[in-house]
Amino acid sequence: MGDPRLYPSGSAPRRHLYNPYQDLNIPSPARTSMTYPPPWSSSSRRRPSCSAAPGARTGIGYLSGALVGAAMGLREAARVAEPGDTAKIWANRVLNSCGATGRRMGNRLGVIGLLYLEKEQMFGMAEKEMEYRVDLFNRWFESVSH
Repeated sequence: MGDPRLYPSGSAPRRHLYNPYQDLNIPSPARTSMTYPPPWSSSSRRRPSCSAAPGARTGIGYLSGALVGAAMGLREAARVAEPGDTAKIWANRVLNSCGATGRRMGNRLGVIGLLYLEKEQMFGMAEKEMEYRVDLFNRWFESVSH
């Protein structure tokens, strides 16, 4: 119910949801019609966004490098194992070797992924620029020849 000082006759307006856009003369965002799928969805895009691609390339490179490095570290730990080692020392050697080699290989492949991404983006930008220039030249040539 409304404040009786504002509505003395008891004719308080009915409650409704507040619309912050009502005085702006623009349609409410909840009522706007959208195309399906929205233009920013992943299905309408050829390439991943600039923030998703570096994370994916670096993450895949680091993960695969860490797995390969862990396998190499396991082989190295088995190669340098001594006959008198206890299980605790052997496990420590394996974990240290796998971790060190895995980090090293993961960082290497992660950086290679970033370099590949940079090259791919540079060639993509150059391709778009070339398409733009060819299109511009074709439009200019058509306007001059007619």
